[in-house]
Amino acid sequence: MHRKRCGKLSKTSPSSVSWQSLKSGPYTFRLGSATYLCSTKIYIMEHEFYAGLSIAIMGVYAVKKLGSGTAKFLDAEVAKSDAEMNAGRDMAIVEAKAKIVAGKIEQDRSLAMKMLFDAAKRENVVLQLEVCLQRSARQSFF
Repeated sequence: MHRKRCGKLSKTSPSSVSWQSLKSGPYTFRLGSATYLCSTKIYIMEHEFYAGLSIAIMGVYAVKKLGSGTAKFLDAEVAKSDAEMNAGRDMAIVEAKAKIVAGKIEQDRSLAMKMLFDAAKRENVVLQLEVCLQRSARQSFF
C-alpha cells in the first residue's frame, strides 16, 4: 500500500495500522463497563460518593495551585526552626572548643612552670655547692 505524504510516496504496512486501533481497545472496554455498571442498578452511587469525588477534585486542585508555594514556605519555616534548635548546640560546641584551647594553654603553662622549678632547683644546688666550697676554702685558709 502506498500513501502520498508531502508530495512523496511512502510505504506503510497494513499491520501497523491495525495494531494502532487495538491499543485503544482496553480503554474502550473499561469505559463501556463503567458506563454499564453505573447505568444499571448493579453499582449504586449515593450522595457520599459525589461528596468524596468533589472533595478529591478540590484537593487535587489545591495541591496543583498552592502546593509549590506552600512547600517553599514550609521548607523555610523548617529551616528556621532547625537553625534555632542548632544554635544552642553550636554555641555549646564553640564553648567546648574554647575550653579545649584554654586547657592546652594551661598544660603548656604547667610544663613551663615545671621547667622553671627544675632550673631553680639546679641553681639552688649550684649555690649550695658554692657555699660549701667557700666554707671549706675558709676553713682551710684560716
